[in-house]
Amino acid sequence: MWLKPLSTTENTSTGLPIFYRQFRIEKPLAKCVMEISALGIFAVQVNGRSIDDYFMPGWSNYHKYVHLCKYDITELLADENLVGITLADGWYAGKLGYHKGPYFYGYETALYVKMTLTYQDGTTAVIDGNQAWKVGRSKIV
Repeated sequence: MWLKPLSTTENTSTGLPIFYRQFRIEKPLAKCVMEISALGIFAVQVNGRSIDDYFMPGWSNYHKYVHLCKYDITELLADENLVGITLADGWYAGKLGYHKGPYFYGYETALYVKMTLTYQDGTTAVIDGNQAWKVGRSKIV
């Protein structure tokens, strides 16, 4: 499921949209993989620590495909967790080229995220893009 900002007509001078989700890990964790993509670009923080991979998911021909990024975030997790993802226009809805102006591919940015938690007992849990994610405005203009 794609997550969308509060409103496409809001003035972005109030800050870029940030999606955030709190969750608890109830039993010993073996691994956690985050799959993430965007119509736009994203920046991820897990418990206040950044995933240092910039301008992702990178440019693509959004009319044909969107890149999916995968990150092992196991070492960033604790018992109580907060994931924050800032979304920007990027090449999707931002200015592209000298004469193209904004909104070359589309007007509405969106975020796809799925975290698969694999526990030491072999069971798994999935945290995906659903209504449990909250959206607000970041300090980044």
